[in-house]
Formats: sequence, structure tokens, C-alpha cells
Amino acid sequence: MSNLFRLTFVTLSIICSMNGLSLAEEIQPWPENPWYWSYRGQPVLLLGGSDDDNLFQWPAEKLIPQLDRIAAAGGNVVRNTMTDLYQHLTRQRGFADRPVVLGRSRGGLWVSQWASRNVSKVAGLAGIYPVFDLTTYPGLETAAQAYELSVEQLQDSLEAHNPIAHVHRLAAAAAVPVFLIHGAPDQVVPLEPNSATVQRLYEAAGNPAAIDLEVVPNQGHNYWPGFFRSKKLVDFVVRNALPEQPQQPIDKGG
Repeated sequence: MSNLFRLTFVTLSIICSMNGLSLAEEIQPWPENPWYWSYRGQPVLLLGGSDDDNLFQWPAEKLIPQLDRIAAAGGNVVRNTMTDLYQHLTRQRGFADRPVVLGRSRGGLWVSQWASRNVSKVAGLAGIYPVFDLTTYPGLETAAQAYELSVEQLQDSLEAHNPIAHVHRLAAAAAVPVFLIHGAPDQVVPLEPNSATVQRLYEAAGNPAAIDLEVVPNQGHNYWPGFFRSKKLVDFVVRNALPEQPQQPIDKGG
């Protein structure tokens, strides 16, 4: 990959994500000269980039502000970044081609957004009180600012941007196995419109055995050790992440 293409690609990823627009919808090669990019039919010069394609190689003083913006955007900004990270880990570091992705809290937006668009690359999805519905967190008003849309515009195009609207891709015929652990009284990321809804979508798709939702009755959105030391969570990740292993049905016992 040339340095010029690298710079252009990273900038495209950020611009598309901030506006809530897909690459195919808006930014594409200029029809009159495919060596140039165009935006809404007009040629455009794009400047920007980083020392690598994925954010997680950036120094903390640069990374942290960017992660704050990602959180406000409801997860869409990381989609291309995660693809670059995936390619780096699988092609250059020897990682398995089909990893298990795990998101905690707002990280659920990031991993579910990417997984639903890369189903063949995912061996499983795990979550600790994960967000799937951006209207519950960070909320329409905050997300709309990141997308540079009005609240009304985001509301009108919500199905295109909200990860919960794409869970059906994970729950389809070759269902991606899912394990979620979520506190029943969680007030920050409510159980019902997030993890419980994902479970119902899997059931509606005819794949109830592919998802396990562990509801913790007396814990909210906190650092209770049981969330992070759940044996069922660890076993799920290890079992499904092993290379050269078929996807395993979830053991819902004990």
C-alpha cells in the first residue's frame, strides 16, 4: 500500500464515519478521472492520515481524544479502523482468521457494528453489559452531533446507523455464537433494549441455541468482579476462538 493511498484511505474512513455515510454512498472515485476522489459529484482534495491504519497504534495523547469522539459517534467511526486492525493482525501477526470479538459497555456498539458487516470473519461475539442500541447510549442528541446531523435527520436514518438494526445478520442461518452478561438493574445501558433484544432477535431467527444471555440480578453498570471473571464468558471465548475448530453450540448448563 502506497503512503498516498494510506493517507487517503484513513481520511476517507474518518470523514465517512463522522457524517454517517458509507463509502459507496458518498465518497468515491471521480467519474471524469478515477485517479481523483469525488464528494457529492465534485472532485475533492483529501488531506490527513496517521502513522498506521489503526488507531490503537497511536500514542495516548492522540488516541484518547479520538476514542472520545468514537464513543460520541455511536461506534460507526471504528468500523474501517477495526477492519484495518483485523487485516494487520491476521496477515502480519499470524492471528486466526475468525476471532471472537468482545465489547464492554459502549464497546458493544463498536464490535457489533463491525461484526454485522463482517459475519464471515467472526467466530463469536461476547459482551459485558454491551450497548447495541445507540438511542439508549450515548443517545440521539450526542450521536447526532458526531454524525454532523440534526437529531431529526439521525432519527430518520436510524436503521442505517444503529447496530441493533443489523443484529439479524448475525442471527441468520449460519448464526454467529453470542454470549452476553448483563446486570438486570443496569440504568446506564438498560438490559431490555440491548442484550435482551439481541436474544429475542436470535430466537425470532430460529437460532435460540446460538445465544446465551446471563442476567445478573443484583448488579448494575459497575466493576463487579463477576462480570469479568465469569467462567461461562471465558469458556465461550476460548472455545470459539480456537483456530481450525467449528463453531460450537453454547452450553447453557450450570
